[in-house]
Amino acid sequence: MKLMTRYRSIRRTRAGRCRAGFSLLEVIAAVVIMAITFFGIYAMVIQSLRIVEQNRMTLRAQHAMHSQLEALNATDWSSLATMAQSSAMSPSEIPVMNEIPQSQGSRIVTPFPSTTNQSDMVRAASVVVEWQGMRATSQTNSMTTLITVW
Repeated sequence: MKLMTRYRSIRRTRAGRCRAGFSLLEVIAAVVIMAITFFGIYAMVIQSLRIVEQNRMTLRAQHAMHSQLEALNATDWSSLATMAQSSAMSPSEIPVMNEIPQSQGSRIVTPFPSTTNQSDMVRAASVVVEWQGMRATSQTNSMTTLITVW
């Protein structure tokens, strides 16, 4: 089997001499195929890095929202009931907000609509984080939870 593959690459010239190797056309075709393959792999790597960076920013925003909701949940009910309906979140309150480029956040606490007379015992707390994503696209994430007096 090795003997057959070895002699396939040997070509005879007009003078009858044997020359081993590949023709220029075969080399060019191989280089083109390799270039297409490498550029495809390069594009996949670049796209996956963009997706990873976008997911990293989304995860940081979710972490900031979760920590803010936990802080609202730990707040005393009397101060939560009198809290302004909407307020901005500052990066000094949530350190992870510093890691999100051009980010801003807000928290909204409203009485939860209820069919009973106990609407003053439940609050809906929402946290929204906005930031500039890749290619200057605006990204927004929000979380909402219910907080009760119990």
